[in-house]
Amino acid sequence: MARLPRVVFAVSGHGYGHATRSALLLERLAAAVPVEAFVRSSAPARLFAGTGAALSAGDDEPPLLQRGGLEVDWEGSLRAHQQALARRPAAVAAEAAWLAGVRPDLVLSDASSLACEAAAKAGVPCRLFSNFTWDWVLGERAKADPRWLPVAGRLAEAYACAAGAWRLPGSGGFATVRSVEDAPLVARRSRLERAAARAALGVPADGKPLVLVSFGGFGATLPRLGAPGLDAYRFAGFGPKPAGLAAQWTELDASPASPHAEAVAACDAIVCKPGYGTFAEAAAHGARVLFVDRPDYAEAAALTGWLRGVAACRELPRGDFEEGRWAAHLDALLSRPAPPPVPAAGADAVAVRVRALLGQPNRSP
Repeated sequence: MARLPRVVFAVSGHGYGHATRSALLLERLAAAVPVEAFVRSSAPARLFAGTGAALSAGDDEPPLLQRGGLEVDWEGSLRAHQQALARRPAAVAAEAAWLAGVRPDLVLSDASSLACEAAAKAGVPCRLFSNFTWDWVLGERAKADPRWLPVAGRLAEAYACAAGAWRLPGSGGFATVRSVEDAPLVARRSRLERAAARAALGVPADGKPLVLVSFGGFGATLPRLGAPGLDAYRFAGFGPKPAGLAAQWTELDASPASPHAEAVAACDAIVCKPGYGTFAEAAAHGARVLFVDRPDYAEAAALTGWLRGVAACRELPRGDFEEGRWAAHLDALLSRPAPPPVPAAGADAVAVRVRALLGQPNRSP
């Protein structure tokens, strides 16, 4: 009996966006064709719950170290990447040996450069699936700090080992990648409509606009929200009520049984930082976005530029965020009509392309 096609998902553990969209692609792929899937990632295992994939922690390039959700520790990150560069040959050899043992038919990378290089060494086809490449992010940083140039250059060489890429919206990079193809938005959609999503989250039907406070995998230290005007809103977030907040607060369950997408479907607006996962889900549900920018991080500009073209959004200046002066910005944002949801068929579209690479027909639903 012939074995099932084997696919390795090499997923960056930086934040949650890489893991949530890769998990969705894995689900769509498995729903259409039988596969044996493996995930190599340092992201929390709960983000891949229900996919049926075998999970293991791979030796990937280090993520950028963070001071909360809004600041990168660039000095600490540089040291970590320089150390990783020194052990890069051994890491590539170890990952190639692991791949040789698994014998996959395809490696999908989001957006591990090490996986691209190791797959080439092991003789396994590799495709990128991402909205950016790390050599671009770090290359942009190198414009202000040239010490990053050797790191960015080495990652660019590794990405050149990939056979191609499916590039998602809000993109940057891919300069050395062959055969880059744009893909539609990949985002989870809530199973529930707004009223049902609110009821499922335990939000009272009191007529107050619901504002989701969501800062992704790194979180953020929320300020004392004692500034006036916020009592006109109801807030929800994956954590305890911020100090000084006179408005109502609903603490949300962070378990896989209560998906982030349902919180997005329930809300009238989101307060967040630029991040693919949150921006993509907001666009897919037609939610308004009040974002705190990250000017020192290249992906933020690419994502906010994309979001401005498809959604109702507004920047919350860092000073106003930290002082709790949110009310005037929320008032202005919610005075705008809610945008129509952006189609989010990217996972299905990429799954079709993966099946073609695997030489597999569709499985009837």
